[in-house]
Amino acid sequence: MANPKPLQLPGPEYSGGEESLFRRKLENQLLDLEIRLEQSERRDGTVSSLASKRARYTGVGLGENLYGAVEAVGPLAGGDGISVSPSPITDGGTVSADLKADGGLVIDSAEMAVDLGASSITGQLANSDLANDSVTVGSTEIDLGATAASISGLTHASGSISSGVTATTQSALDNSTKLATTAYVDRVALGPAYGSFSKGWGTAGAVAHAGNTLSAINWFTVPTIWTQNLASNVSELGPGATGMFMPATSVIPSGGSRKFLINWSMNLWYYAVSTYLGLAGRITKTPSGGSAAEVPGSVQTTSWDQYLGPYFSNYYYMKSLSGSAMVSLEVNDTIQFEYGVNSVSGSGTVTVTAYRTYGSGLTLNIMAMD
Repeated sequence: MANPKPLQLPGPEYSGGEESLFRRKLENQLLDLEIRLEQSERRDGTVSSLASKRARYTGVGLGENLYGAVEAVGPLAGGDGISVSPSPITDGGTVSADLKADGGLVIDSAEMAVDLGASSITGQLANSDLANDSVTVGSTEIDLGATAASISGLTHASGSISSGVTATTQSALDNSTKLATTAYVDRVALGPAYGSFSKGWGTAGAVAHAGNTLSAINWFTVPTIWTQNLASNVSELGPGATGMFMPATSVIPSGGSRKFLINWSMNLWYYAVSTYLGLAGRITKTPSGGSAAEVPGSVQTTSWDQYLGPYFSNYYYMKSLSGSAMVSLEVNDTIQFEYGVNSVSGSGTVTVTAYRTYGSGLTLNIMAMD
């Protein structure tokens, strides 16, 4: 090994860089001397670990030691978030991250990663921190900006909603949203609407009608003063009983209508002079503020055959007749039952007289269908 070159001391006005260069050269020469001494003592040709110090010294700056900025100060033990094996490390071991179980941080392929499916993640993100403003569960989209009341009002287990949650109002029997809406509740709150009424003919001769044109259906005066057998929210209008039946306004939706089924039946023993007469019946409807009109499909008639006659110039009949119809009623609409006779021949006018009243009369049943 060549002798080290002599060092030139810096001048009186040297710079920091010149001093640093002088120090490095001095250290290198001292290290060379140590190596030469060791090699002279060990003739087997093995290079001491001191030989590696030369390379280390060349990269050490001012204020640093041989091993860098941190000096070993004793055994290495674990701390917050750090684990060591063995503990403590005195001569060699492993330093690793001490991760909380199911806390969200994991080691994946020798690298640290985040597991959002961990069960022990704590804390809560604000909606403003999220990239999406809604999430979809099944086929239902949930607005992440919705209020707590609107979200907590939905209970998956029971399907109920709190009083503060509303849904689109639908027509009756439309259950497409699977929610109870105001339309459904209003319909339930309308209450029942039905009535059963009857009327007898009274004494013989009580049904007498004259002045009706023949060769057509002749409708008589609407019968009045019916007996109410069973009813709820349906009645014959008064005072004086008019033969007009109307549901209570409380059972008709405001601004809407309600459908009713009308069933009627009639039995009458009657006679007329030299005329073939069939019995007829129908339902008429009078809109609020309007005129009465026949309810389509409500008209029924009997045949013209008599069971006796001519007898003292009279034809005698015993007829039973029934019919039904559905009608839509709004607030203050009324319905009426009307009866008459259907003549097949004759001219001028006819008088129809009830000659026997036992077992004869009228029955009218009214029932809401929705």
